[in-house]
Amino acid sequence: MPKSISDWFKYIDGQLIGQLSEWRRTLHQFPEISNQEWETVKRLKAWLRDMEIDIMEFEGMPGFVALIPGLTDEEIAFRADIDALPIEEGKDCSYASKELGVMHACGHDGHMAILLGLAKVLKEMQLQGKLKRSVRLIFQHSEEQVPGGAIPMIEAGALGNVKRIFGLHLWSSLEIGKIGIRPGVMMAAADRFIINIQGKGGHGSMPHQTVDTIIVASQVIQSLQTIVSRNINPLDSAVLSIGTVHAGTNFNIIADKAKLTGTVRTFLPEVRAQIKQRIDEIVTLVCKTYNAEHTLIYIEGYPPVNNHESLTEEVTAELSKVIDTQNIIQIPPVMGGEDFSYYQKRIPGVFFFVGAGNHAKQFNYPQHHPKYDIDEDSLAVGVKCFLAIYEKYNNTQEIG
Repeated sequence: MPKSISDWFKYIDGQLIGQLSEWRRTLHQFPEISNQEWETVKRLKAWLRDMEIDIMEFEGMPGFVALIPGLTDEEIAFRADIDALPIEEGKDCSYASKELGVMHACGHDGHMAILLGLAKVLKEMQLQGKLKRSVRLIFQHSEEQVPGGAIPMIEAGALGNVKRIFGLHLWSSLEIGKIGIRPGVMMAAADRFIINIQGKGGHGSMPHQTVDTIIVASQVIQSLQTIVSRNINPLDSAVLSIGTVHAGTNFNIIADKAKLTGTVRTFLPEVRAQIKQRIDEIVTLVCKTYNAEHTLIYIEGYPPVNNHESLTEEVTAELSKVIDTQNIIQIPPVMGGEDFSYYQKRIPGVFFFVGAGNHAKQFNYPQHHPKYDIDEDSLAVGVKCFLAIYEKYNNTQEIG
């Protein structure tokens, strides 16, 4: 087996890449949505136990930790999310999802394969007596569904004696061979809301006898769109989007109920609080104007992903051993959310994007699209990135 990191890189690009693809394609065919990833976990644990790697389980949750002890008690962690999405597969390929209405449309199948590949390499390093720093590989459930799996896993002891944590996301907006990273805030806080409007239904020919919730809902939607455009400083990023509108049962019946759902994405806590307050004010006043009643449920989601400044510099230097420096891009913040942010609230951590798009191969659909796919060469890049980061801390006396 290889002994130096350069030899390991060759091994990953040569012998391991086929295994990475096989793991990923198997996982892709059998996706499971958030909090239901029990069969996925059985597969992962079986593969890890074949490598003779110990498993730490947590009662009542699918997520688990693979433990690879080194020569010191201090640990570093690498995390992968394991859940899929309620999306019908739109690709015609040999490894298409076999689960109706469920698909790995965000790259989590690749994240799991990358962590399995890292486990294989680190286990061999352990057998060679070269694993100084102990490692935790966190296979986390329910990233896609708030409140997410990070908090319960942290509370159950998943971090142990971990001093640093690292995560990556395969990103179709970046071409293969590129890495996206930035210090500080990288991904947004992701909130959602539900607005239920109660009016008075009636016949479509007698609107004067009703309180038309479709009219009320349309006014609410229009008014909410003024929050970002007229209440938020243009220099502070924010997004408010309505995702669903449900009202009415027939063409000649005025609806007595309407339901709206939406999301808010922000970076600054004061902007997050301001938008939440304005939603409440606007919905209250619009409904009052039309004599409708309402309930507003506002659910605060994950906080922003916030990369530790100096640690990001260290990680970027290590990533340059994998990818030429000119292909390591300091990307602008992304409005997507990620519960990796909860780990970063406990210990220093860095999250980055690995390019997985390839326009020539038509791997150019965005995350959460039914035809989403990745260039599987990105799997090897991901393993090498994590290995390069590990080597940095494997050769450090104390992390502190």
